[in-house]
Amino acid sequence: MRHNKSKLSLSERELQILILVARGFSDKEIAKKLFVSKSTVNNHLLNILKKLNTKNRVQAVIEAIKHDLLTLAEI
Repeated sequence: MRHNKSKLSLSERELQILILVARGFSDKEIAKKLFVSKSTVNNHLLNILKKLNTKNRVQAVIEAIKHDLLTLAEI
């Protein structure tokens, strides 16, 4: 359940990708799962990092959880 109290927001696709990142999937694996190119996954990840003002995947997952964009149950 997302409370989304934060002003931060991610698109549904960005959330899907972030969940898969949190589950430990590589960019290539995410691309295959979502039927998109690795480049598309990379573009979404760059947008996620920018929106969450983070420098890497781990920080992005932590920030998303802190801001109720992602729950531990989803991971």
